[in-house]
Amino acid sequence: MEVKLKSRFIKNLIKKISKISNSPLLDFALIYSKYDKKTNLASTISKISGKNPFIKIDALKIVPFYFDLIKRIKSCPIPYITHSKVFYESDFYIKKGVLIPRPETEILVDCAILYCLYLVDS
Repeated sequence: MEVKLKSRFIKNLIKKISKISNSPLLDFALIYSKYDKKTNLASTISKISGKNPFIKIDALKIVPFYFDLIKRIKSCPIPYITHSKVFYESDFYIKKGVLIPRPETEILVDCAILYCLYLVDS
């Protein structure tokens, strides 16, 4: 059975997330996508960013979904909540205690590869 969560609930949560994040809509949508694999991220963002935001979620998933939102409100990083982080187009499983790959690390790796290629050529 699916439950439809409507605007007041969603707006309040997004407002609380906005106190710790510069992208509260994206954070909410990423957490929601953990529980709804059918809906893509863009359509979720469009559903929650309008005047009357709504989402549909399985009744059995409401409590874990809400607990994940509370974790985010308490400043838990998104990869620890979704257990996923993309690094070099590969999806890595992230759990507590694992360092989260940062985007600038990809630049460092690229520089290291170029440097190694330069050493091989000279």
